[in-house]
Amino acid sequence: MMPIAKRARVEPSRAKVVKKEVLFHEALGLVEFHHAGHLNSYEADRQEVQDAAIARLYRAYAIVRAIETHHNVMAWSGRRADGEDTTNRRRLRLEAQRDGVRQIREFAPELMTDSMLVDLNAEFEYDPEDGYEEDFEELFAQTRREYHKYDEFIKSEAESARLCHARALLKACDNEGTEANIREARIVAIRQIREFAPGMLLSAFHSTLDSAEYTTASVYSSYRWDIRCRIHHTPSLYDSIRGESSHIRHSEARRMAVYIQDEYDIRQAEKRGAGLMLLVEQAIEKIKSFAPELVPDEEDTDPWLIIRRVIADTA
Repeated sequence: MMPIAKRARVEPSRAKVVKKEVLFHEALGLVEFHHAGHLNSYEADRQEVQDAAIARLYRAYAIVRAIETHHNVMAWSGRRADGEDTTNRRRLRLEAQRDGVRQIREFAPELMTDSMLVDLNAEFEYDPEDGYEEDFEELFAQTRREYHKYDEFIKSEAESARLCHARALLKACDNEGTEANIREARIVAIRQIREFAPGMLLSAFHSTLDSAEYTTASVYSSYRWDIRCRIHHTPSLYDSIRGESSHIRHSEARRMAVYIQDEYDIRQAEKRGAGLMLLVEQAIEKIKSFAPELVPDEEDTDPWLIIRRVIADTA
């Protein structure tokens, strides 16, 4: 048994150690809590900014569409069939355009960069034969362009997600062992794919042994083509993933890098290497545009080394 005097010296010492450990873990917990809160706040702020920008885009396009809808029945030159002069209607259209430009420029100036050099207070002279010399129609071109690009982006994102899901299901079938088991698994996977992407697979093909190979090859080919298009795609103001989380950005970077690696393997097997290096450089520039931390800013770096490094860093 420990002597009373020694116990008196040891017990307080242990108590101090335990107390320090408790305080340390409490402090660590507070740091982790506040750090997580900061990250969550950052993600929430980023999403809020992105949502606000998209809301501005939709609002601007609604103004443009309202002007078009309200005035698309007008005769832009000469007189109406019943002889009514259209001068007043032309003036009203011009005023509506002028007001629309002012509104959009106020809450979404990024969509009205071409309007900054235009005098909105100018009065255009009217010629009975040719109508007004000009109007503000061209100033809405940027709004239309950005809206349609974003609309196509939303559709392509949904299609890309379905392709990723379909490919993942079919790739998982390769682990089923024997060739017969793989084919049977693919039939089951194809039936699942038809449930969430009925338009992806040709309706003429059913989930049979004969069509499984063809359908699998079709999904793989579509997936590869989708990534190639994403490499060449120039994002609009509203569909860049640069502001997304690192998980999303790195997943996209890995998909592109793996595609380049696979393309290299395929072309090596077919002895076709022409134009591949240009595609490699385009992929690297694309990855660098939204995930610069994955692409070293070093001169004379071997492009293939960068591709392999991206694959390794995002594994």
